[in-house]
Formats: sequence, structure tokens, C-alpha cells
Amino acid sequence: MPGMLAVATAVVSLVTCGAFGGGLKKEWVPASARWVVHVDAERLTKSEVGGYLFESASEPQAQAKLELARKMLGIDPLKDLSSVTLYGMKAGAKDIVAIVKGNLDASAVETFLKAGEGYEAITYGNRTVHKWLDKNRGNQPGYVAFPFNGIAVVAGSLETLQNAVDILDGKGQTMANGSALPELEG
Repeated sequence: MPGMLAVATAVVSLVTCGAFGGGLKKEWVPASARWVVHVDAERLTKSEVGGYLFESASEPQAQAKLELARKMLGIDPLKDLSSVTLYGMKAGAKDIVAIVKGNLDASAVETFLKAGEGYEAITYGNRTVHKWLDKNRGNQPGYVAFPFNGIAVVAGSLETLQNAVDILDGKGQTMANGSALPELEG
């Protein structure tokens, strides 16, 4: 399975082909985040850069990757993804969080992960966290949860994922009520 950073990069790349979007939700990002990247697919698709990216999505290699996502994950990246927010608490792939918003098929992702090695379902509160081993990263674990309909949270450690889910549940300081990145205010 692809590495966590590779997955996050692929998701950001795929979301650029989405059809609808949303602005940065500061209440989804901890105040202690050291960096944040947000891709709003709706705005991107209307931009000059988005037009360029759509052109490259029609190439055979890109179409093959899009078809793979459709078959394996049950999503059409050209239609189903609306935004991706990435943030990190410190350096390291295990500390990156990707929050993916869109028309996501949690059961298809679960089926895909169960087919891989090292799959484990972990309960966190009233939610299921899906763990898998990533062969491309030396069997390092990856984690994904679907805390709300249409929202997936992906992280490289269970603790990082749990912290991200807690933030989505309104537990803790967020950028909305105490940003560590004041340059993003306003």
C-alpha cells in the first residue's frame, strides 16, 4: 500500500479534479499545528491552475489512476472529492493529518484495507479506526477513520488520528479559537 505521505499527496492531487469544495474549516485544525495546507476543489477548478490540472487529468496515465481509485475506493475523484486539509504538529510522516471531505464510500475503503496485510479494526470512543501495514514504508502502520458522513481522517499514528478526531469532536483549542498561525487569520 502507498506510504502515508504518498497517500496524502495523491489525495491532494486527486482533489484538484473535484467538482465542489469548501473553505478551510479552522475548527478542524488544532491551534498547535505547525503548518496547514487546504485545497478547495471548487475554487481550484474555476482557476487558471485548475484548468491546467484538468487538461493533465485526461491523459491516459492519469485516467488509469483515476479508474483505479474508482474501482478500489468506490469514489470518482473527478466528482466525489470536495476538499482536503493537511496539517502537521511536527516534522515526520506519522504526524501528518489529512482530512478528506466529499462523497466518500467508507465501506469500500474498509473492504480495500481488509484485503491488505496487517488490517485491524480499533475502537476509539464510538468510532472504528482502520489500521493497515504499509509495505512501501517498511510495514509502518497507517490509520483512517470516518468520524462523520463524508469525512475521512488519515494519519500515520493512532495517537495523531485520535487527536484529530477529538478536534473534530470539539475537544481542544483550534485555529478558530486560538491560532498558532496568525498569518492565516482573516
